[in-house]
Amino acid sequence: MLMICWNTIRLMSVLMVLTVMGCSGQGDGPPRFTLSGTVTYQGKPVPEGEIIISPDPSAKHSGPGSYATIKNGHFETAPGKGITGGAYLLSVTGFDGVPFQSEDGGETFLQGKTLFADFKLKQQFQSQDETLDIEVPAGN
Repeated sequence: MLMICWNTIRLMSVLMVLTVMGCSGQGDGPPRFTLSGTVTYQGKPVPEGEIIISPDPSAKHSGPGSYATIKNGHFETAPGKGITGGAYLLSVTGFDGVPFQSEDGGETFLQGKTLFADFKLKQQFQSQDETLDIEVPAGN
């Protein structure tokens, strides 16, 4: 039950970010830049995962949000859907990449079991393509 609730909350968060991204056409607003990099956990590349990238309101940044999937330890925002210069909050979730089915056989989790959930960090970006390497500490 906890897994289903967590996946529902995660899906709703992703849909909110994608909705906000979709509401601003590629030609609208400030120029957007690609964010790419790596994500490791306990010294190893994260097999599967996702990063929700939100403007940091505490830093008075109201630029567009973004999203990236993690595959074999690498991630990259979609072209034209990346970041602007400014402060962002990143929420990173990692999975083991081994698909499994729920105990009741009702739901299949393609990304596998959660390695860590909702690792958060703040990051300042310039108005240019950026590379970011994220090491998620053990215990998250």
